[in-house]
Amino acid sequence: MFINTCISDSIRGSIPECQKVKDFVEAIDEQFESSEKALASTLMSKLSSMRLIGATSVRKHIMEMRDLAAQLKSLQVEIFESFMVHLILNSLITVWSLQNIIQHT
Repeated sequence: MFINTCISDSIRGSIPECQKVKDFVEAIDEQFESSEKALASTLMSKLSSMRLIGATSVRKHIMEMRDLAAQLKSLQVEIFESFMVHLILNSLITVWSLQNIIQHT
């Protein structure tokens, strides 16, 4: 198939051989659908495990978290604003708790 020659080898290896173009396009569509699910899972994991590190500013940290939420929204994974606030506050607590302990001892 001519279409097969225009696709890079790394992508071509993950798509099964098809005789019809329609079947080939459907196979590519299924492959990218599973890739989007994996990306959404990775972004959710990254968002939920983010913590403020002392070297970065709070503003930058919050903006990075908002950027991850926007990427998830583009993948049809909606994160409610109230939950986002909860995630952000939890990511800040560990650093602020340590600072309070150091200041009060």
